[in-house]
Amino acid sequence: MEPSVSLHDLRAVYDPEMHVAMLRDGSRHRFYGQCLLMHPELKGQVAIDVGAGTGIMSAMAVLQGKLGKVHAVEALPEVCRLIPRVLEATLEPEDRDKVEVHCGFVEEVLDKQPNGWPQHVQLIISEWLGIMGLNEGMVRPLLHCRDAFDPKPHMLPGLLRIWVQPCEGDGRCGPAVIRSEQLRGTPQLVLEADLNTCSLEDLFVTCTVQLGASGLVGWFDLQCCAEHQLVLSTSPHAAATHWAQCWLPFGERLDGAARLRLRLAPQSTGLPELCVELTPPPGAPLRGMRFFLDRGVVERFGGEDGEDAQGGAKRRRTEDIEARYFPSDIAELLSLAKAAVRDV
Repeated sequence: MEPSVSLHDLRAVYDPEMHVAMLRDGSRHRFYGQCLLMHPELKGQVAIDVGAGTGIMSAMAVLQGKLGKVHAVEALPEVCRLIPRVLEATLEPEDRDKVEVHCGFVEEVLDKQPNGWPQHVQLIISEWLGIMGLNEGMVRPLLHCRDAFDPKPHMLPGLLRIWVQPCEGDGRCGPAVIRSEQLRGTPQLVLEADLNTCSLEDLFVTCTVQLGASGLVGWFDLQCCAEHQLVLSTSPHAAATHWAQCWLPFGERLDGAARLRLRLAPQSTGLPELCVELTPPPGAPLRGMRFFLDRGVVERFGGEDGEDAQGGAKRRRTEDIEARYFPSDIAELLSLAKAAVRDV
């Protein structure tokens, strides 16, 4: 299977600071660490870390999960070079040898079957989530990796839920910190998926939601697995995370029932972005709105004036060059990684 994106696409959106922000997110790494502790049967088994980033999940799989071998797969060479340094900061020498780094897209690694690549895997661990869970398009290679093995490995996290709720607010479409007093109505479940069994098509659903405000706020929850109720929530009522919530502005109050659809939209440069398509109830001034979450664009369609895209495209670094850390960034990143694996 060919990767759906290129290194050029990844570098176009790569921001070294995002790794620091993720390592500062205590809710994130505590959830993953506690999930691993809940699965003692994985001790000594084999895992794949899909989209390993700096390798922090691989380190936790060894330290908390007691995995015997972890294959860390990361596409960006610039980030791959950081993984050994993170492992050195977080693991003892005998444990570092349990992590093998594969630099490349997981689709390519699966095709090449490099020396030492496992034929059977018991766990796939990955922190692949973007805004409202499905932004960034990483779920496609994640499920491809799952389906490459028979029997299928256990997925961590195992369950994904996406929610929306009517909300009052302002500002452009995209990440936002929503306060409880802005909320209207009740949370509405858009998607509930078991990542151990779902198909890609199962994730991009159409449903009916109730409006009653000038916008919607969206968020996601992760659950360790069906057997364990441990949940990481990014809702406005939960502890703050680096994901925050997602604000979907209408521009005016809308009431009644509307059709909401989730889909992935390709971009000329960069990763696929999640598009939330909303068809308001009959009699609304506009027949539909598309919210493109990566660029923060709202596209209105079906009105008297035709299509009207609002919001500027996010500035991208499209030159195909290596993104680099400053030494001070690396020092902070390593310090945060060392603290993260012990804060479980």
